[in-house]
Amino acid sequence: MKIYPRLGGVPTENNLTWKFPSGAKIKFSHLQHEKNKYDHQSAAYVFIGFDELPQFTSSMFFYLLTRNSAPSGYDRPVYCRCTGNPEPGWVADLIQWWWDPETGYAIPERSGVIRYYTRIEDQIIWVDKNWRGVGADGKEVLPKSFTFIPAMLRDNPIYMEQDPAYESNLMAQDMVTRERLLKGNWKISYSGECSGRNGST
Repeated sequence: MKIYPRLGGVPTENNLTWKFPSGAKIKFSHLQHEKNKYDHQSAAYVFIGFDELPQFTSSMFFYLLTRNSAPSGYDRPVYCRCTGNPEPGWVADLIQWWWDPETGYAIPERSGVIRYYTRIEDQIIWVDKNWRGVGADGKEVLPKSFTFIPAMLRDNPIYMEQDPAYESNLMAQDMVTRERLLKGNWKISYSGECSGRNGST
């Protein structure tokens, strides 16, 4: 409501769809249950955004990627962007190369490094950028690009200024919640796994 009007966006359908002067349209939708992924069949989304990806299943995410395609006449790259707070699970497993398996914290020098993957027999296989597969029609298939960029609360100074008490709210949490939401720990769990740099478990 603050950003889109500045770009000429006009809300429709109870603010769930925004239309822009260029003809572009952004639609907000739900994906509450596993079966809801099929509500998107036949769609062609040039951009897909997931808010809090760890709250979705991997099959929801990967199925929606089948809808991440260019409609007729569209000549720009299509893409997907996701956000998410750290917690053990399939997302943590997917991005494991970007965080330290000993501490659970992101590895700074790997932030934003682009990697490439494909699937072989339902297994994600990380490959070189120049890897080429063979599609159903026998033609060459490129690998899928992927990256992870960690961000901490203090990386958002505008929000910190707007709500300076929020960090205190995070500090008031139990250790696991604090490690995840304040320090970005992808490994720590309530089952006792993981440790932080301070040696806590």
